[in-house]
Amino acid sequence: MQQRQQMGAVAVGQVPPYCRTLGIDEVTPDYGRSIARLNGGMAIRRMTITARIAIVTFAVVAVAAVIFWQQLLFAVAVLLADKRPSLLADAEWQRPAMARMFKARFASGTSEADLIKWLQAHRFNVNLVDKRAVRHVASLPCNEDIQVTWTLAVPGKLKGVDAIITEAGCL
Repeated sequence: MQQRQQMGAVAVGQVPPYCRTLGIDEVTPDYGRSIARLNGGMAIRRMTITARIAIVTFAVVAVAAVIFWQQLLFAVAVLLADKRPSLLADAEWQRPAMARMFKARFASGTSEADLIKWLQAHRFNVNLVDKRAVRHVASLPCNEDIQVTWTLAVPGKLKGVDAIITEAGCL
């Protein structure tokens, strides 16, 4: 015990001498936070490690946002840009045979009404006389034009469909 007192250690509930010189008269542990009470009853609460980590993380993110604001703005623009329908995700520019998912969904014998409903639901401009639908996709980094054409085996039943995607300008 004498050795602890010589090193400046104090018992639990006692105030170290350096705290007394600062006007702190009581120190108590409080679930990982320590509260120091000054003369007059005013409390000073020390920050927990979690609070310090949160403040440092916020500061780092804020500094990164200030430094990389242009890249962040571009990333947000790409994420919010218009995208082609997912059924045409496997299609390649100028290669209608590559739209396998689209061709499988609207195979020969499928109802023409199903195709037209799908086209309208995905914001295509449908021309029933020419059996053609078009849509412009304003996307980043490249815009695309999609043209869907179809033929009928018998009235109301598809014989074949093609989806042609072309590049309509890139950044």
